[in-house]
Amino acid sequence: MNKVWALSFVRTNYSKGVYLLIGGLKVKENKETREEETINEEAVDEMVPIVIDFTQLGPDGQVSESFLTMFGSGIKMIMQRMFGGSNVPVSIKGNQRQVKAFGKTLAGEKKYYKNYVKYGLDDPKTYRSKYALNKQVSKFERATGVKWPFK
Repeated sequence: MNKVWALSFVRTNYSKGVYLLIGGLKVKENKETREEETINEEAVDEMVPIVIDFTQLGPDGQVSESFLTMFGSGIKMIMQRMFGGSNVPVSIKGNQRQVKAFGKTLAGEKKYYKNYVKYGLDDPKTYRSKYALNKQVSKFERATGVKWPFK
C-alpha cells in the first residue's frame, strides 16, 4: 500500500526560513478515497491554500499540461510569499521522497537569494549556496521527474 505524504509550509514572523512541519502532520487514510488531512501550525481561514500534488504524475513519469501550470503558479506564489508577502498555507502532496526534495529545494532557493542580496554574486558564500541549490534541484528532478522551473 502506497502512503501519501503531505507537508505544510507556513511562513511565520519567527522563522528565518522555510520549515518542514513534519511534526504537525496528521495523515488520515481512507482505504477507498485515500484522503489526507493536514494540520497547520497557524490557521489562515480566509486564504485558499496552495496545493501542489505530485500524486497527479503518471506512473511512467508523464506530466500533464494542467499539472505544469498548477506547479508553476504554485511555486511563483510560494516564492513571492517567502520574500515578503503575507502568510499563506501551502500543502504539498506526494511520496516522502518527493515532498522532502521539494522542501529542501525551496529552502535552497531562499538561501541562495538571501546570500545573493547580502553578499553579491562574487562572494564564496553565494557560490556555495548556488552549488548546494544545484544539488538539491537535481535530487528534486530525480525524485519527481519534473524539471525545476528556475535556473
